[in-house]
Parts: sequence; C-alpha cells; structure tokens
Amino acid sequence: MSKGISEAIDFLIDRIESIIPKRDVYHNFICVSKGHGDIDSLDNNGNQNRIFEIRMDSFSEDDGMAGISGRKRSKFTLRIRYDKGHDKGYIEKMMSEDASYLINNLQQPDYDFANTGIVSLLLQNASLSSINNKEGLELAYILSLPFDLLFMED
Repeated sequence: MSKGISEAIDFLIDRIESIIPKRDVYHNFICVSKGHGDIDSLDNNGNQNRIFEIRMDSFSEDDGMAGISGRKRSKFTLRIRYDKGHDKGYIEKMMSEDASYLINNLQQPDYDFANTGIVSLLLQNASLSSINNKEGLELAYILSLPFDLLFMED
C-alpha cells in the first residue's frame, strides 16, 4: 500500500466529513477543496455553514532527531466557514462546539498507519477571522485549527 501526504489528507477529510454536529445538524462538514484538481475557494463559497478546506502552510520536512528518519512533518490549517445568518452568539456557540468535536476527532489515535502513514497530529490553538465584502461588512467567519502532521512517506 502506498502511504503518505495524499492518503493522510484524504483520511483526515473523510474523518471530518463523518462528524455529526451537535448544533444545526442539517449542515454537515463538507470539503470544498480536496486536492483533486477542484478550483473551489472557501472564501468565495457562500450561503453555507461548515464548508471546509485543509490548507498546506509548509512543505514536508524531515522530522528525524538524528539524520534522516523517514518521518516527515508538515504544517496545515483546517479552515471552516460559517456564514452570518444567525445572531453572533448562536454562531459562536456552534463554532465552539465544532472546535471541541474537531479537536477530539482529529486527536483520536486510530490513524490507520498502514494505509495513511500518519504517525500523529499535533493541534495548535484555534483562531477566528472574518470574510468581509468590499464595503468592509462581515459576510462570514472562518474558524481555523492549525496542526502539524507527522507522517511516513512510502
């Protein structure tokens, strides 16, 4: 079996898309940029909650402590869009619940190493930003969860 960055990201996308949210269960997590040649942009996709992308922040580098180990490390950010359609308090609660679910789900240890090559995933602090229109009005919020992916490449 081939394993590495492509299989690892596909595995994480599938894992995220399988999450059943606690609030607003009619809007599941849907990846808009799976890395298969699609050209959808999270920032330009509107009128939906929980559409997401996994954006690469750094290329893979050797993660060995003493020379080449075969283990690689790459930085990514999971970005999830929430449109302004409810009051901000409702959206904030939804994002907070989702962040908790995502953290728990992404840190589960069963990464199917034999097929994905994932050794571990190290999450960092979540952050919030907004998407504004040309006039500066907020259209949507972006929940960002940066993480380091440690994996083996075949």
